[in-house]
Amino acid sequence: MYFGNASEALMMTSERMDIQNGISSIEQVLDRLKGRGSRWTQVLDEHNVICTVNGKPAMLSDDIAAGDEIGIFCAISPYVVS
Repeated sequence: MYFGNASEALMMTSERMDIQNGISSIEQVLDRLKGRGSRWTQVLDEHNVICTVNGKPAMLSDDIAAGDEIGIFCAISPYVVS
């Protein structure tokens, strides 16, 4: 599920993803999503993203299992101009 700035920037609120062999962590899921293009890469930058698994705070290195709900938040809006 995508929340707040992540949801706005990616124009999505949720999606289902089949977990394939070799994908066992949040970081690997994010890497797969970043393969969708530059907007995804920017929004899901490891220094900007905050994740939860089943509603609990999680680290990118945390393991996931089939059926887990991953929440993705942006710490900083991707629209901020510096």
